Amino acid sequence: MTELRRSKLDTAADFAVGICLGASAGEQVLIVTDRDDLTVPMAFVAAANRAGAQGQLVVFPRLAYANQEPPGTTVAAMRAADAIVTLETLTVSYTQAVHEAREAGARVLGIPNNADEEMLVRLTEGLDMDRLISLGAAVAGKLNGRRVHLTSALGTDFHFDLGDYVGDSLTGLVREPGERDWFPPGNTGCIGVQGSGNGVLVVNGTIGRIPTAPLGEPVRITVKDGIMVSIEGGREAEELKTYFKQFEGHELFKNCMHVSTLGIGTHPTAKLTGRVLEDERISGCVHFCVGKNTLQSDPRGVAGTVEAPSHLDMCMIGCTLTIDGELIIDNGRLLQAEGYAA
Repeated sequence: MTELRRSKLDTAADFAVGICLGASAGEQVLIVTDRDDLTVPMAFVAAANRAGAQGQLVVFPRLAYANQEPPGTTVAAMRAADAIVTLETLTVSYTQAVHEAREAGARVLGIPNNADEEMLVRLTEGLDMDRLISLGAAVAGKLNGRRVHLTSALGTDFHFDLGDYVGDSLTGLVREPGERDWFPPGNTGCIGVQGSGNGVLVVNGTIGRIPTAPLGEPVRITVKDGIMVSIEGGREAEELKTYFKQFEGHELFKNCMHVSTLGIGTHPTAKLTGRVLEDERISGCVHFCVGKNTLQSDPRGVAGTVEAPSHLDMCMIGCTLTIDGELIIDNGRLLQAEGYAA
């Protein structure tokens, strides 16, 4: 690695650990990873040490599937930490391990999907956090409506009910004990009413958990009363079916295919890369969480009601979104962002 690349990575790690995680002198900051290449994790350990904290690294074996519980020794270390950064390939964000660490007071910053140096640098270099936080709050406020209607030129025509849930903005800041967020910032969302999704989703961005990313061919999904009832398309559609097939026989199998939470991206420099972590943050991108949302909650602490052994995200580019008849996104253009342009 050249000195320039190392310097840029160090700056990005300082941004994440110093600004977002808020690491301070004397804290036990745990970096948890399943990566083979430890360049990025070690940069985060060094950033924690530069902040005056005690940075430590735990490497655990690659898990078989997303949100599988990590090994017991990793879990014990997480419970003992003041703050945690998870730099994993397959996310552990919705595990009991993370939940218990938060219950014990740890702040958790999730950075899954094998985020690399280029992505970390590009999404932090010159970023105006104050502007992004203000935009996120404004968009989250729009999610306090009730009835969502999503359409696209590709054939999406989908209705979704937000009920009494309150919209939330993922700022990437975790400053209070037990707080959890993801890095990079730039995502807003709202839990939906279980069973309320109906219509057609034509997904043309990225679908988490399948090999082809970003998608080469859109996947057409029909949803009835919240549950996917058909998945059509080419290779990508077959990959998605294969993913769900592993959960057949589970008592909550149908809930794996439940469209459960709506998200809107707000980050100004995010682009389609095939990493859901970044793709769902593209300004004007609409994404839906599918499956488990019981470990998600709105700003009041009201949690989702969909329990399932699986959770994945589907990203859609170029859509038009209205909430209670108000235009929020016009053919992929996030209208609210225009008032926050640099």
